[in-house]
Amino acid sequence: MVSSSVLIYGLPHIGKTTLLLRILGGLKRPLKGFYSRPLFEDGKKSGIEIIAHNGQTLTIRRNPIIKKQTKYHLPPVVFDEFFKALCDTLQPQDIFYIDEIGPLFCESALFLETMSRIFLTHIVLGTVSRRGHRFIEQLHRNESIHKIQITANNRDALVAEISRRITGEL
Repeated sequence: MVSSSVLIYGLPHIGKTTLLLRILGGLKRPLKGFYSRPLFEDGKKSGIEIIAHNGQTLTIRRNPIIKKQTKYHLPPVVFDEFFKALCDTLQPQDIFYIDEIGPLFCESALFLETMSRIFLTHIVLGTVSRRGHRFIEQLHRNESIHKIQITANNRDALVAEISRRITGEL
């Protein structure tokens, strides 16, 4: 079978990022991209830290004006610089990983244009929101990208299945 891109989706806190990191740990191909982890202050989620393959980090903080906990402040120019630096080093043999394709990053025109191109030229392993932006909905409808829902019942078995799909062994 031909290697293919895989996007993982599921409920919040079900283990999407953990699954992605477990899969990445077993892959033998060069990897480029980023994953995210929550930041907490006084027991409350206060932001997100994005960690790139090269160790570069970007911190996204909650917007103090918006009271909903899910709202973060990320100036597009800041994210664009971070994202462009990662993508400028992308080589044809690299697997691109991303956690998470969500509405916040979809506010960047550079992100949308670059990710559309990367999906055509590279194997992508990522996590994705279920909804929230036109681009996300297009990804879910794209039949050339394999989408897998993670649940508490299947998350352990998915490591091997997704690894085989990405490497073309499935």
